[in-house]
Amino acid sequence: MARDRKRKKLKQGVRKRRRQMMDKRRAMFECIEQDTVGKNSKELISRLSLFGKGVCCYCDKRVKRLTTEHLIPLTRGGTNNLRNIFGACKKCNENKENKDWRVWFRDQEFYTKERELQIKTYHEKSFIENTEGD
Repeated sequence: MARDRKRKKLKQGVRKRRRQMMDKRRAMFECIEQDTVGKNSKELISRLSLFGKGVCCYCDKRVKRLTTEHLIPLTRGGTNNLRNIFGACKKCNENKENKDWRVWFRDQEFYTKERELQIKTYHEKSFIENTEGD
């Protein structure tokens, strides 16, 4: 009798975890269909690491935790899709605010033409990849 209760409880726990996992998958696929990403998606994690794990896309410094940087700010018509997201250190992200990334970046002491071209290339390349299927 006690065994049956334990089995039943175990099955309920397994079912609950399966439902949670399916809900997460469903949410992730919805994000992909809408060309947006969830916080823990593999696509977002790889996108934040374009310049190396923990390396800011602007100042090239290695930090413990990158922030999600919208190249084109949401307040200026940017979106949450992958082509608009890069990894930046908190200092750069907060300093940039909602400014145009090129104008802001060119005014920084760590500015290099090479890095500007890399950011631009990644931004345009992923834009082309995302629109080729249309």
